[in-house]
Amino acid sequence: MDKKLKGNVAIVTGAPRASGSQSPSGSRVNGAKLVLADLDAAGLKQAETHLNREFGAEVASQAGDLSEQAPPKKTIDLATGRFGRLDILVNNAGGGIIKAFAEHSRKR
Repeated sequence: MDKKLKGNVAIVTGAPRASGSQSPSGSRVNGAKLVLADLDAAGLKQAETHLNREFGAEVASQAGDLSEQAPPKKTIDLATGRFGRLDILVNNAGGGIIKAFAEHSRKR
């Protein structure tokens, strides 16, 4: 596996579904340390196990509703607390609301 991202820490939201029904593929890991985030706690654990076993990735996960304020903060705190930094965000969670950034609100 290519190690282009070695030493980097990435948060991947929507992780259990990042590539269909599988966790993020090894070609996307590229040596990065990962923090996975999603509503699906069981799916996160499966993705964590898969990435560690198949690609030797260092992985942590945080379950929660990322549309609320607390879970994203917990996810960032997990990344910085466990791995000491945060370099990359793969924002793959959610969907269905397509509008300009400035038009979004915290209300659903």
